[in-house]
Amino acid sequence: MILRRNKAILAAYNEIWDKVWWNRHQYWLYQIETGEAILTEEEKPVLERANKAAKRIERNYGRRNLGWSLAV
Repeated sequence: MILRRNKAILAAYNEIWDKVWWNRHQYWLYQIETGEAILTEEEKPVLERANKAAKRIERNYGRRNLGWSLAV
């Protein structure tokens, strides 16, 4: 895509992608914690890798900068 050739646009795209992924990961953890989702044996290694990726994202952006406010 032509727009992705611009490094600033690509950097912003990657940052938003990481933040959305992190929020989805947090929701998955919430579902596991509340029993809404049951973690299977096959998913345990996936969760382990995802937790490492989430920590990397937290180091990059800071946990405070990852959530979105629901206030409009």
